[in-house]
Amino acid sequence: MKPQVICRDEDQKLIPPLRLILNYQCNGHCGFCHHEGQNIGDTMELSLVSQCATIANTLSIPSLALTGGEPTLRSDLSSIIVSIQDRYNGKISLTTNGAHLSELSPQIITPLHTVNLSMSSFNKEIYKKYQDVDPIKALTALNHFPALNKNLNVVVVKDNYQELNDIISYCVNHSLTLVLMFELKAYSEFDIIIQQYVLKEINKLGQVVFQFGATPSLAVNVSDSCRIIVKHPKLSALIQRSICKECTQSINCYERVCAARVYPNGVVSPCLNQVITFTNDTLLEKLKNTYALFNVNESLKIHIDNPYNIIFSPL
Repeated sequence: MKPQVICRDEDQKLIPPLRLILNYQCNGHCGFCHHEGQNIGDTMELSLVSQCATIANTLSIPSLALTGGEPTLRSDLSSIIVSIQDRYNGKISLTTNGAHLSELSPQIITPLHTVNLSMSSFNKEIYKKYQDVDPIKALTALNHFPALNKNLNVVVVKDNYQELNDIISYCVNHSLTLVLMFELKAYSEFDIIIQQYVLKEINKLGQVVFQFGATPSLAVNVSDSCRIIVKHPKLSALIQRSICKECTQSINCYERVCAARVYPNGVVSPCLNQVITFTNDTLLEKLKNTYALFNVNESLKIHIDNPYNIIFSPL
């Protein structure tokens, strides 16, 4: 079954989320982590979080994403969520490896629209090499919140290749959205063979749709409550926004322009590599200037017969 190609209408503008980097501290040691462009020990002050929430609401930014580092290591996470909820009417998401998920109070979880749980494996010998968090324990904690959208984020590495079918089956059986993300690197012939196998297995679950967004992806709706999404660097590279054209580090950028980021020091950037940054204006002006760069629709204008051919073309 060949993927169906879905492109956005030319007049439809995608507004990326506002991503708040709450901290850089993390209990994990994933070799593929991009550290949101940094790797320092700062944490975002609650006052800055509150300002971001207020401005995001003023600018009608539809979603606000909390990330790190590992945000559940923040002892004041409850205060952060309450502050945002008081000021912001959009969707709030949390990306976590589940480090302290089972210890979080309903006051923290209930206001969230989505929790993105990053995991590497159900196998203890494997997950100890990465997040060192038992994903079943974290998922069990989330089961107490049936209204919560739950995404399982898995970076595909050689350690978990052979487990992907089990992970897919788990998500299908437990009504989870699974996001498979392939590493940003040069793939060997063996890697390509494994990727082809994985995509063929996903293809059996339903019609695969190739969709443009902040990050182009392949997706299949397995059921009303389960979705499998595939993100791949070669799909991301199809979108060349004008703000990326002069970038000398785009080869190191997995998702291209996928979000506007606010860093703990107040710097705002539309770019993971921080090639473009806004530093000197007020936070409102920095965010206005950042989102102004997203207003021009630059969806790909070429015909794509089969997205698989893009992924598996010579590297």
